[in-house]
Amino acid sequence: IYTLSLHDALPILVIILALIIIIMTTGIGFAAEKTLTLDKTYPEDGATGTSIDNLSIKLYFNEDVSPKKTAVKTANEKAINLVDNKGNSIPLLIKYTPDKDKIGQVLVVADASRTNSSQHKATIKNKTRYTLTIDKSFTAANGARLGDEKKISFTTVDQNQSSKVQFALMGLMIIVMVVATSRATKKQMKKRSEEHTSELQSLVIIS
Repeated sequence: IYTLSLHDALPILVIILALIIIIMTTGIGFAAEKTLTLDKTYPEDGATGTSIDNLSIKLYFNEDVSPKKTAVKTANEKAINLVDNKGNSIPLLIKYTPDKDKIGQVLVVADASRTNSSQHKATIKNKTRYTLTIDKSFTAANGARLGDEKKISFTTVDQNQSSKVQFALMGLMIIVMVVATSRATKKQMKKRSEEHTSELQSLVIIS
């Protein structure tokens, strides 16, 4: 029976160790590629003055999140939840954008045609804080999971204050227009008066 000495076995052990390191590094690389992250949102977390008309939240991920399987699509829709400042859940409609530009996008829309479990309509209120929660189980098309729960909070616009500002701006515009028109009229009248005076002076000189 042939036995290897430590001196002869050392190169083999080094090669085996190197192969193990390569396999482990490759495995870590594959795991990193399968990490799903939420890159940005619109509105952003902490935003104020969000419009209440057709309220929608855009979510941008680093991977294609258009589910290929119905089960994954259903699970992802359940993983997204929107509540108001009193904890009332808002019915949602989830729309997926094809990953044509390598940007995974999800559009979350408040669905006014449905009611939630408490029979609340998706009525978005003025000057109200809403929180969107994305569960860590949210899954990309390649099977990558979000891993950590994400929360985005924003406050809707104060329509009453907005209306007051709009009326004030309209009033200011009207005042500016009246002043500008008045000045133009006075300037035109002064010009005509000067022309008339000049004509009279010319007549006097001729006489």
